[in-house]
Amino acid sequence: MTDDLLDLRVGELLDLLASDSPAPAGGSVAALTVAMSAGLVAMAARVSGDAGGIAQAESIRARVAPLAAEDARAYRDALAAMHA
Repeated sequence: MTDDLLDLRVGELLDLLASDSPAPAGGSVAALTVAMSAGLVAMAARVSGDAGGIAQAESIRARVAPLAAEDARAYRDALAAMHA
């Protein structure tokens, strides 16, 4: 699995999520959902000329998107520790 889910194509990510790999899973999908939602908010803010909304949405997107890969790594590490 790639260390950065953000580098995957959408189809590759969907295939990975549907595989028998325990990670990425729910936490990663939640982080990506929040990041994509923030992207939509940023788009709407740009269309409406809301500079403050753009800044807030981009800040959220930048903070949350990397959590997708971080969650997958943490979950794999936890599983490895449980089985050690």
